[in-house]
Amino acid sequence: TVVTQPVLALPPSKSVTTMAINHDLAMRKVLDAEEHLKQQQEELQKRILDEQNEPLTLQQQENMSIKGSNARHLIMQKLMRKIESKVVILRNMVGADEVDESLQEEIQDECSKFGLVERVIIYNEKQSDDDDLNDIIVKIFVEFSQGSEAEKARN
Repeated sequence: TVVTQPVLALPPSKSVTTMAINHDLAMRKVLDAEEHLKQQQEELQKRILDEQNEPLTLQQQENMSIKGSNARHLIMQKLMRKIESKVVILRNMVGADEVDESLQEEIQDECSKFGLVERVIIYNEKQSDDDDLNDIIVKIFVEFSQGSEAEKARN
């Protein structure tokens, strides 16, 4: 008996051409998918970083999904940014017994050195149910017309 080894036959050249075309199609699909993903990430970045958008409703925030590390990174950057406020809170400036009619005007005059003062609110916060003046913390809220003016006053 004669035993023969199987012979490896090369596919006809037409099959090689078909394989090359299939490879090109697969590569094109991969590139298209990468481009689509890049476009999605850019759109997400624009939506997240767009300061003109109104705040999301609670329901929109609850239904929000975060896909991919880039999206998570962008959201974390937005959450970590410093929020600019137009309001400065003055605490421990005066005691409850020092609050009088002229205090509001004095504070407005002093704070106007830093910018346009919209309003001044003096709030007596009780720390207990007693009527003792020592249990009252005086908080003074000064609202400026712009956040940069409030920042100047803080510094």
